[in-house]
Amino acid sequence: MELLGIRDVHADLCCLQRVKDYLSFVAPVGYAPEFRFRAAIHQHALEIGRPIPEYNILIEGEHLRKKYTPSFTTSKGEDRISDVKFKDFRGANGELIAWLWFGISRFEGVLKKENAMRGLRLRMRNIQIGDEDALQKLFREDRGQHYFVGEVFALDQALIPNSQRDYFNDNEARQQFENRLSDFFNSELSRIYKTGSQINSKYSKIEKAQAVEAELSEAEASGGDVGEDLRGKWERAKKEAEKAAQELRKIRENTAAKLKDEGSGTVETVVHEILKANEEKHAARPPAAAAPPAAGKRGKAGRIPKAGRAEKAAAPEEKLVPWRKIQEIVRALADPATAGAILAKIEEELF
Repeated sequence: MELLGIRDVHADLCCLQRVKDYLSFVAPVGYAPEFRFRAAIHQHALEIGRPIPEYNILIEGEHLRKKYTPSFTTSKGEDRISDVKFKDFRGANGELIAWLWFGISRFEGVLKKENAMRGLRLRMRNIQIGDEDALQKLFREDRGQHYFVGEVFALDQALIPNSQRDYFNDNEARQQFENRLSDFFNSELSRIYKTGSQINSKYSKIEKAQAVEAELSEAEASGGDVGEDLRGKWERAKKEAEKAAQELRKIRENTAAKLKDEGSGTVETVVHEILKANEEKHAARPPAAAAPPAAGKRGKAGRIPKAGRAEKAAAPEEKLVPWRKIQEIVRALADPATAGAILAKIEEELF
């Protein structure tokens, strides 16, 4: 194929890499080999009797693939997909009109604009409809769309793409399609990213307290002055961290109870995975603020004397077991709901 007489406004057509990047998400191609969740996505499609059509498209001998990756960058740092979840949508007569998959992450923040795979992309016959924000209007909050990575496969034959192929023509099928998706987006998906945001915020408060504690300990260890400002900063951070740890335990307990009593609902299952991912990230210490250094008697200029050798020798010997190890043992021996309840109880009793 040869393109002639291209205007400057369409100069992107002359950039091979931009053409590849565009087609990798628009064309009906397969997933990149490094996207390890592709098998689970295809398996779900087969289970509902709607296999995903894929075509071999080559550009200069290179196979075109959807550029989904397990890791990505958000507005608040790096995150990764730990698993994928599915949702089937049915019409008034019980017919399957669409289905979606979305990635489970820590939901640290919204995906940046430059991340090509951000958002729930709309597809029909595996061809993308519109851009990455075609479904954004179905979220009450614009940011909701950008917390997720995934695809919505429209199946209802009454859904007719418009002439621009950026959405569907307005008809009863489209209204039904939008109603089903909007209900799910603004109930379950909304609860997922908001709960994820709350969990991350609480861990941030704990991390802040740990950082202030380290600053205080360093000042004491160097024999320097520990002023009232630093100690006050520690006390405030400690209170916030203790409150955050209590709230995390409550979320963990409630999630474990719902999983045990009501089964694996989408929201509870995903929140459990968010908690698990955060525990792995912060496994260096349990989610509670560490005790502050002993105030002790102050010497001149507010210095806190260090413990003498006799005091250290008299301290009982303790064997420390990493929190990560305890989590691994409990999860290996119990189902997710029971494991969550056990870990929550350990934290309540010991921390």
